[in-house]
Amino acid sequence: MSQIGEPLIGFYDQRLVALSLFISILASYVGLDLATRVSAARGIAQRAWWGGGAISLGLGIWSMHFVGMMAFRLPIPVRYDLPTVLISLFAAILASAVALYVVSGEKFDRREALGGSLLMGGGIATMHYIGMAAMRLSATWHYDPLLLALSVVIAVVASLAALTFAFDFREEPKGTMWARFGSSCLMGIAIASMHYVGMASARFTESRIAPDYSHAVDISDLGMAGIVATMLLVSASTLWAGLESKRRKRTRELVGANEALRSEIAERKLSEQALKQAEDRLRLILDTTPAMLASSLPNGYHDYFNRRWLDYVGRSLEDLQGSGWKSTLHPEEAEQLLNKWRASLASGEPFSHEAPMRRADGVYRWMLLRSVPLRDEHGDIVKWYGSSIDIEDLKRAEDHLRLVLDTTPALIFSARPDGYVDYLNQRWLEYVGLSLAHVQGWAWTTAIHPEDVEGIVAKWRAALANGKPLVDEARMRRADGEYRWTLFSKVPLKDDHGNIIKWYGSAIDIDDRKQAEEELRRLSGRLLRLQDEERRRITRELHDTTGQNLVVLATMLGQLRSSIPSGSRTSRKLASKCEALADQCIREVRTLSYVLHPPTLDQAGLEEAIRDYVGGFSKRSGIQVDLEVSPPVGRIAGDIGLALFRVVQESLTNVQRHSGSQRARIRIHRNSDLTLEISDSGRSGAAPKGIEESRFKAGVGIASMQERVKFLGGRFDIDSTSQGTTVRVTIPLGGKRE
Repeated sequence: MSQIGEPLIGFYDQRLVALSLFISILASYVGLDLATRVSAARGIAQRAWWGGGAISLGLGIWSMHFVGMMAFRLPIPVRYDLPTVLISLFAAILASAVALYVVSGEKFDRREALGGSLLMGGGIATMHYIGMAAMRLSATWHYDPLLLALSVVIAVVASLAALTFAFDFREEPKGTMWARFGSSCLMGIAIASMHYVGMASARFTESRIAPDYSHAVDISDLGMAGIVATMLLVSASTLWAGLESKRRKRTRELVGANEALRSEIAERKLSEQALKQAEDRLRLILDTTPAMLASSLPNGYHDYFNRRWLDYVGRSLEDLQGSGWKSTLHPEEAEQLLNKWRASLASGEPFSHEAPMRRADGVYRWMLLRSVPLRDEHGDIVKWYGSSIDIEDLKRAEDHLRLVLDTTPALIFSARPDGYVDYLNQRWLEYVGLSLAHVQGWAWTTAIHPEDVEGIVAKWRAALANGKPLVDEARMRRADGEYRWTLFSKVPLKDDHGNIIKWYGSAIDIDDRKQAEEELRRLSGRLLRLQDEERRRITRELHDTTGQNLVVLATMLGQLRSSIPSGSRTSRKLASKCEALADQCIREVRTLSYVLHPPTLDQAGLEEAIRDYVGGFSKRSGIQVDLEVSPPVGRIAGDIGLALFRVVQESLTNVQRHSGSQRARIRIHRNSDLTLEISDSGRSGAAPKGIEESRFKAGVGIASMQERVKFLGGRFDIDSTSQGTTVRVTIPLGGKRE
């Protein structure tokens, strides 16, 4: 006969379900409040809040679970195993302790949040299923795997939400009552959902086997009421303790704030007295200083002029305050100065301007007026402080200097710190045939050749930015319309603080010199071509005549050695030496002819010629040479290929003679330009630049290589570092060059 009966169908007491939901929400609210207490406390107090809070919160979660289980009614009596029930209570307290520990930390990153939610959710799920295991009834039950897994997931997600809310609301200013109550409702519903999903996963079946009631208790309505009452009492006590702690804290803070306020008032009075004394001393100092000083409010209202200012203009402070100081300005210059002053007030930038101002005797004298803003810790302007300096004598000296500059035969100019050209001497204006109004500011660029404007302006702006002197060349239009090469030199004048106050420059006509250099350049190129042609002729002579004759001589010496009788050892030995010497001469002649002009360069191109030469050089010298070509060079103009080949020859020769390095590297890179680098790691790499270049120039042909590269419009550089020496050649390949 089977021991298994019919499936048991249960139902829920809706009143107890509502009570369990209320308990869940209350426990969540208590948990958020406890998070605030635990994070705010330190030392023993923090541990006390943590331990007591874990018991209070755990009891609340466990009570919700137990009331929820009691709300589920089966058609058979149900008792509960007391030791198992206590274990489930312990699991709830442990999960609560983990939660409070996590939210009491200074940081709350994702890893801690996930780990804490897994531990807390696992603890709540463990409490639930241990609590169900405490049931003693005449039935068996099993769990739906999907619903069981879902209940665990809900427990973890609810725990993650609880930890997040608790961390967010643990600071008092953030945790308003309504926000905390709303979060408590969400947490309570989530925890209750886990419980009832877990209950729904259980399937009960009637059993005829009597259960073990040895440690079981029957929970009556009165007992359940006691559990609920105990939970409510503990929760209320916890909330009351929190409120009392907050009240005491606020009382202490209020008492401290009152004491601090009284101290602050006393200190403020002392500070005001000290400030007034300091202001009086400062005013006395400012009134006795020989400089003309003034101050104004952030809106530009002038509120103070020192005694030197008042004596200079012969007016009272009341006459000058506000906008009264404007009456001292020259009528023709006042509007420009005031516009610039308004612009400084709007932008907050320091003000500086030169203008004539009326002295007490009625004479207008040039003054340099400056004003700078004083800002508070937030960057807001609280005051403007200014000075006025009589520069009349300086202006007269400048006028005299201007007269001298206008009569000098050199082309001279000056510019402001921002690059605005404010003066060009008479010689310059006569040279370009324009007036100052047509070339001041940046209009001087109209006299520059259109192809040179962009380059010279870019370099001029760079010099303005870095404050370094500038030397540049460009074509400038003379008064007769002819563009002539001109050398421009510009240097900054700086004050004691390193600030640029003026730029001074000159221009020199170098067109005749440029033409002479061009003639020398063409002559140098012609000489180089003649030299290459002579090398080709010598190479042909060595290869076609001398080389062939040496081959015939070696052949004849071999025949002569074979015809000498074997008994004449001395003669045969002498003939062998002559034959070996002839072979050596053949090799040297071939090497010399290749060095003078490699045939591979004309036949296969630069890359193969260098590769062939490097192979022979490594065999002769024992120096390993790494060749890197990226991308393949391909065919290039003959004069470029020959020039680069000569650079490789001479550089490797210098590596062998002077470097001491057993390894060298050749790199060829081609894009719009062709770059060739030959580097070594020799012992002389740390030598000063001048010494290193002189060492390389000592090699035969380096000077001519520089001329070749210059003739091709390229650059030839020698760089020395602690790692060795690098010879670098850059040649443009655009347009007609290829």
